[in-house]
Amino acid sequence: MAANQHIRDVVDVATPLFAGEAEVVRTYFDWSGRTAETDRKWIGHQCFKEFYGSGYGEPEHGIIVEWGQWMIDRRPELDKGMDRHEMLELVEGIYAEYHHYCLFADIYDNLGASGEAKLTPNMLSNWPEGKTLDDYRLDLRQTHGDLGQAAMDFTEGGYCTLYSEGTKLKGRGGIDDQIAAACQRVYDDEVGHMLKGVTALGSYELDEEGWNMVKERVIGQLQRRIVMRNGQFSFPLSQERIDAIYAGDIEPIDFDYSIMEKAA
Repeated sequence: MAANQHIRDVVDVATPLFAGEAEVVRTYFDWSGRTAETDRKWIGHQCFKEFYGSGYGEPEHGIIVEWGQWMIDRRPELDKGMDRHEMLELVEGIYAEYHHYCLFADIYDNLGASGEAKLTPNMLSNWPEGKTLDDYRLDLRQTHGDLGQAAMDFTEGGYCTLYSEGTKLKGRGGIDDQIAAACQRVYDDEVGHMLKGVTALGSYELDEEGWNMVKERVIGQLQRRIVMRNGQFSFPLSQERIDAIYAGDIEPIDFDYSIMEKAA
């Protein structure tokens, strides 16, 4: 699938904000305020996102159990109303999300004191900036239905910037090498999800008003993603710098349009 002009217009408003999210992470890793405790903070928050998803899953069990229950409920439809490959995709998704949770939870535990209890899902919670993003995304889905979901999927993962920046820690040694390895694995898994989000949005035939709404909502999500990451990483960027990013004072990320061709 080639990128049409409408998708290119959406990409153009997104890439500076993708770069802003990357700047939060990159700044943190070289920040004088970074400590073992701030590492545990951001990694614990990431574990929350991996286990509970957007924060609107069933609070006791998380998205993994929810998806598992959905599989049980759909089992009678397998190869009748439900294609086996759709079920396979869900199984792979459950494995990937839980694997990502384990990768970060192991690093969290490695940062703890000797004899300290291991991380459990019940210890995790959303954080204010994360909830603000989740509330915005929930409203997007409820207000705009499938199109809202497509606009949300387009921004999912922020162009994998956390993971691409995390992989650059490779070779520093210690906990940074562990973070780099985890980020590389998650990046490899999430690139496919990003591809689906971009191509799904490109399949819509909208009028100018519709595409303007998509751009507005993409900007709204990505601005909130920058704030979400900044809170997750203990605020390495000042509000003044965030405002400058919103105003375009940043070099946009180079968007790889070849991912559209790979979906053809």
